[in-house]
Amino acid sequence: MRRAIELKLVPSVHGASGKYRLTVEPSGASAGHATVGTLDSVALGPDGYVTIFLYSAALTSGLYDVALNASESARADEGDRFEFRVP
Repeated sequence: MRRAIELKLVPSVHGASGKYRLTVEPSGASAGHATVGTLDSVALGPDGYVTIFLYSAALTSGLYDVALNASESARADEGDRFEFRVP
C-alpha cells in the first residue's frame, strides 16, 4: 500500500533566514544508492518544526538518513542528522 510518510524535524541550529536544506538518502549498507531527494529553502513552520512528506512508493525497505542544515551553512557537519526505518 502506498502512503505519505510525515516527518517533523526540530532543528538544533537556527539559521538567520529560517530556511533549511534537507537531504534524504539510504543509510548504512544501502548507502551506495543514489540520494532519494534534496529540498532547498525548506521553511521552519510556526510550530517550530520543519515538516516534510515522503511518498512511500519511492522508498524501499531499509534505514534512511535525513540531513537538515541551515541554508546559509557552508559546512555539511553543521546541522542535524536523523534516521528512520521503512519496514
